[in-house]
Order: sequence, then C-alpha cells, then structure tokens
Amino acid sequence: YAVEGSYAAKWAAANNVKLQLTERPKPTYSPFQIDNNGMLTSYSGIDEVVEIPFGVKSIQYQAFKDNFYVRKVIIPDSVTAVGWL
Repeated sequence: YAVEGSYAAKWAAANNVKLQLTERPKPTYSPFQIDNNGMLTSYSGIDEVVEIPFGVKSIQYQAFKDNFYVRKVIIPDSVTAVGWL
C-alpha cells in the first residue's frame, strides 16, 4: 500500500511496480482544544477558514493567538461569549 502522490507511489510508478494506492489518512487529532465547560481555549490547525464545532459555548481570549493561517472563523449559534471570561 502507498498513499497516492507519496514518494513510494512515485517510485513504484517510475519502476513499473504495482502498488495498491490509498487515500491520505485523515488526522486523528482535533486542532480544537475545548475544556470541560465547552470553552474553546486554543486552535492549532492550519485551515484558513475555521468552523468552530457546534456545542462550543464560549471562545477564550487569544484562542487563535500566534496562528497566522486563520483568515475567517465561522461561529455557531451555541457560542454565547467571546473574550475574557
């Protein structure tokens, strides 16, 4: 098995070796850090558009601090507070 577009897949194609290609694995971690009270405390992802998961109740001040990838944040109706809490 090899991930499509990977070095192994390219090498196999160049050397006439047949491999079964598979999709890139999805990350098993969440870039969202959400505490037990439903507060988003940080985001460590690299998406330009971030959709906060429904159920988050608040967003802590500086939850996106030092994240230079984020350009737009979509906030669900479940969020009732943002900032210093």
